[in-house]
Amino acid sequence: MTVDLEKMIAGFAFVAVLGSQVGVASAGKSCGSHRNSAAPAIARFTVAPVAVAPNTVPSTTFVPESVVPPAGVRPAAFESTAVAPIDIELYDIRLVDNGNDEQGPCYRLIVKNLGRTAVTSEITVALLASMEKDSNDNVSVIGSLESLASGATKSIDLRLPKGAEALTYLTAAVAPADGSDANETDNVAIYERNTILAAR
Repeated sequence: MTVDLEKMIAGFAFVAVLGSQVGVASAGKSCGSHRNSAAPAIARFTVAPVAVAPNTVPSTTFVPESVVPPAGVRPAAFESTAVAPIDIELYDIRLVDNGNDEQGPCYRLIVKNLGRTAVTSEITVALLASMEKDSNDNVSVIGSLESLASGATKSIDLRLPKGAEALTYLTAAVAPADGSDANETDNVAIYERNTILAAR
């Protein structure tokens, strides 16, 4: 489009110069008795277009039509949108029951998909109980969720072995089996057992 404009401006300059030599002479013929009024027309016609035309090109910026976003569309939305990463969150944990003489307590772990992409791989969910925070000496149970749609929430009940009710800390963790979670900071949480609320 810039090349076309330059051609047009060059054409205007050519016509202006040509007009000063030919056009005004014809004007003199057509005007008859008004020959004396033709002289100012020569100065007006030759100076203005030729002097202004070269200065027009640098000050003009053209943007290809394909680059300009449609009206009302924000630039970010106009760019090609990449597939959002998966983000699994350990949303909450609740006590389902305290267990009995034969089995330990049962806890409900609530998992949420914060991403805009559905999780189609298996999601591993683990619950560990220990006497000390961040201890490797613990008892554990592992479960899984088959999938999780974008923005959806699912829960899974996990029952710890007998004796876990006497332990102080619970560590809960979730992760996609294929390791595709882009944000792992919200995948693990540590709770004091006596602060966990009962399931509603």
